[in-house]
Amino acid sequence: MAEHSNDEERLLAIVDFFKHYRNLILSIVLSISVIGIGAYGIKYTQDSKNNSAAVIYSKWMEAVSAEDTNALDDSSLFDQLINDYRSTGFAQFAMIKKASALASNSQLVRVKYFLRN
Repeated sequence: MAEHSNDEERLLAIVDFFKHYRNLILSIVLSISVIGIGAYGIKYTQDSKNNSAAVIYSKWMEAVSAEDTNALDDSSLFDQLINDYRSTGFAQFAMIKKASALASNSQLVRVKYFLRN
C-alpha cells in the first residue's frame, strides 16, 4: 500500500479509486436497488392477495355456518376463492374443508379434485 505524505495525495487517491471503479460501484448500487424494490413489490402483492382471500374466506365461512350446511353446496364465494386466490393458504384451507366434508359424506370421487394439487 502506498504511503501518502499529505492530505491532497490522500484525496487524489480516493478520487482515482472512484474514477476507476465508478461503473462497478454504480452497477452494484443499481442492482441492489432493483432487487430491493422487486422484493418489496412481490411482498406487497402477496400481502394484498392474502388480505383479499381472507375477506372472501371469512364470508364463505359465515355463509356455510349461517345455512347450517357442511360446505358441500357450491358457492360463488368458494369458486372465487379457488379460482382467483388458489396460491393462498386460505384457498388451500377451504379446499381441505370442502374435501373433508365430501369425504365424511362418502363422496370420495369428488374429493380427488380438491386434493390433487
